[in-house]
Amino acid sequence: MGGPNNQLVPYSYSKPRSPSDDGERVQQLETRVNVAEKTNRALLEEMVRLQNELKTTVRQNADALRDERMARQQLESALHNSTDLVNQLSSRVQHAEDKAQQDHLALSSLQTQTRSVEQVVKSHQQENSSRRDMQGAK
Repeated sequence: MGGPNNQLVPYSYSKPRSPSDDGERVQQLETRVNVAEKTNRALLEEMVRLQNELKTTVRQNADALRDERMARQQLESALHNSTDLVNQLSSRVQHAEDKAQQDHLALSSLQTQTRSVEQVVKSHQQENSSRRDMQGAK
């Protein structure tokens, strides 16, 4: 193995320690270990709390997203239904307008025919009246 610089655990020789120094050192180490354990426990508890909070937030976000999707689908459905209804009503209005125009044209044609018939009847009445007058004069 190598020289003193290649040691895995540094070792230095110092003056011999007394048992009370060793006891004090052990107590300091135990105190440090206890503090580290408490700190680790507190950090672990905080991590668990944050994980639970994160899970709750993720669940709430997923629920909100699901609700928004459902609301969007309902709105799209309502919009589709409204559009269909407007198209049906537009078709009905167009049909009614076309029928009204046809009825108007038929009425105008009927009025024209009625006037023609009236003129023919009037003409025949005048001819008959003229004939009677001529026959009465003979």
